[in-house]
Amino acid sequence: MAADTRQSSQELSDIIRGLWVDAFSFRASSDIYIQDTIPARAGADLFKNVWKLLRSAATTSRTPKAHISGNWSKVGDEAINDARFAHTKRGSYILPLLVPLPRPLDEEASTFKLTTQGNSVYHESDARRATRTMVQALTAVNAALIQPEKEPAPSVVADLVQVGVSRELITAINDIIKHSSVANLDLKVDWAGRLPGPSQAPESLVIPSEAGYRLEKALPLFKNSRRSTTETLTGPIYKMADRASDNFGIATMEVPRNGRISQVEVFINRQMMISAHDWFKEHRSVIVQGRVEVSPQGLVMRSPARFELLSDTMMFSGETT
Repeated sequence: MAADTRQSSQELSDIIRGLWVDAFSFRASSDIYIQDTIPARAGADLFKNVWKLLRSAATTSRTPKAHISGNWSKVGDEAINDARFAHTKRGSYILPLLVPLPRPLDEEASTFKLTTQGNSVYHESDARRATRTMVQALTAVNAALIQPEKEPAPSVVADLVQVGVSRELITAINDIIKHSSVANLDLKVDWAGRLPGPSQAPESLVIPSEAGYRLEKALPLFKNSRRSTTETLTGPIYKMADRASDNFGIATMEVPRNGRISQVEVFINRQMMISAHDWFKEHRSVIVQGRVEVSPQGLVMRSPARFELLSDTMMFSGETT
């Protein structure tokens, strides 16, 4: 089979393995190393903190927190229970992290599912929610804390927390790049072949060791605060409801809230509906802000003060993907 496709056995193995696995290659690039090796201390911190990156994201994917402080999510931990480190690859030092995703009974099924009412919905598994949150959080840290040449405003920090950034995630990044032997932390993202990642999500990211002082300076800003009556929700749209006779539509979000995944119906005006349908089809992450009310039909946000693509926010203004 490898000869027929002109691909090596290893390449075919990687393709097959990647059908239902999100794969991330963390590379500790170095100016001072013996080929394909890394100083032992830096290597130990790489393994420990790559796991911490994933675990923190799994927890904040369930409940956004500025400071986890040992309160790891049990459901989040279960979602990444099958995560594995693969054999390191040739290079400065490349550590593959593999996160298997649950397979549907029908492997030919579409990403979108139909409800009993015939509505198309997009459901994100707990494992994918964790990996998406990890990539989303790392991208946000780079865009909001590392790239700008000024200290982040409190509102930016609040947004960072909502997309999954925590004190623990920032510490994990810093503990990898703090070594004098490590010049950069490089990340390459390969979403599962049968379940493409969010449209516009970065395929790679580079965090230079010089960023360490900025991360350390930002750490004190990440502390838990009292909950506001206005809530900020982030994630892909779960379902769209649109009737031509109405002057509004409903984008249902399936988001972490109060420690569980809840569905919140967000009322949006007709002008936003075309964009919202596109974001739904492309699994784009959106950020919504407003007051969540309890109604007989469930949770609703009737007048969102904010409904936009996460990648269009000020926090990601430097993003090029």
